[in-house]
Amino acid sequence: RSISIGPDTETAIVTETDSSCTTCISDNYAHCIGNATLVDCKVNEESCQLIERRRGGVVNFVEMGCKDRVYRFLVAVQF
Repeated sequence: RSISIGPDTETAIVTETDSSCTTCISDNYAHCIGNATLVDCKVNEESCQLIERRRGGVVNFVEMGCKDRVYRFLVAVQF
């Protein structure tokens, strides 16, 4: 596993295996990566995700972890 902070300190470079993801939640990349853990994903979690929120162009929320598979069902409704 390899986790590093990008050159601008607001990007993350994360290398994972097929069945695991780096997980963390913080208000910045440095703290998130510094406290990250590697977890095995569940069967219905087929990829890793990164959520980043910015305010005024500044990162104020970072979350990394396993991503659930999204199912879309077409439901016919009669009225």
